[in-house]
Amino acid sequence: MNSWVCPLVKRIWTPSWTLYSSGLTLLMLALFYGIIDVAGCRWWAYPFVVAGMNSIALYVMSQLLRNWTADSLQRHFGADLFKLLGENYEPILKANLVLLTFWLFVWWLYRQKIFVRI
Repeated sequence: MNSWVCPLVKRIWTPSWTLYSSGLTLLMLALFYGIIDVAGCRWWAYPFVVAGMNSIALYVMSQLLRNWTADSLQRHFGADLFKLLGENYEPILKANLVLLTFWLFVWWLYRQKIFVRI
């Protein structure tokens, strides 16, 4: 199976790695539960709520429309759009602008109360 189909690295999935990653995940869950539910600090989690409500749409867009969106952004905003921070940061800026475009679309869906479900 190709790595782009199944990105898991099975060589590192030893029993000790499973315990380590499970423990780290549970600590993060406890931290976020404490911050969001116990302390009531919810404002910073809004982007994640929007993304989570249409996560299937985000996934499908990232698989089908990533290159088209990047080409469209470059076509409409100029050939050097992704080179604003320099050649070294071009892939990072490209990925973040495409992600922002997708997030703005799912934000619009969220505001219209349209949710993609299976």
